[in-house]
Amino acid sequence: MFNADTNIAVTNSILNDEASIRDLILRLNSLFNRIVGKFSKKNHVFKFDLLETTQYNYKEMAKLYKEQAQMGYNKTLPQVALG
Repeated sequence: MFNADTNIAVTNSILNDEASIRDLILRLNSLFNRIVGKFSKKNHVFKFDLLETTQYNYKEMAKLYKEQAQMGYNKTLPQVALG
């Protein structure tokens, strides 16, 4: 990080930042799912999900979500990832 002028240093820094914040995102998912679960009725089940997209990886994540949608997963995730 110190006196690093290469593109690799910036990329590694971004990956480190994303990795450090991922735990917070997973904890928030768990917290909000517990809160939403308290208000769920027997007929309806809701799930809260924060996507792990950033301004640096949204193209890769949209491609991943698109591939998952082709296999039957949620079809709105690629649209949300692209904004």
